[in-house]
Amino acid sequence: MIDEFNMLYKGWDKPELKIEADEKFNEMDITVRLGYSFKQNAHYTAGESGRIKKAQKINHDLYIGQRGFRIEVKYLKNWISSANTRAASKSWSVFQQDFD
Repeated sequence: MIDEFNMLYKGWDKPELKIEADEKFNEMDITVRLGYSFKQNAHYTAGESGRIKKAQKINHDLYIGQRGFRIEVKYLKNWISSANTRAASKSWSVFQQDFD
């Protein structure tokens, strides 16, 4: 995925890359790109936490059963986007449960 992005964005300057990152990508884009190489074995669980009880919260976005992989994806955006909107600042404690 890193090689793909390096080839795709070769020659772009920082202001162009910032707009691309702020306005064109979100966490699910990255999750799908990670899961793509696993074809039909990838199960996407992003967004399900809103439909289930907090005690049953799924703490991963991508599950590869055959490999036992539970992958939590975090796409942390810039504090101030190119559209001049502010991302909500969060401390590490908010993310800690997902990584445990």
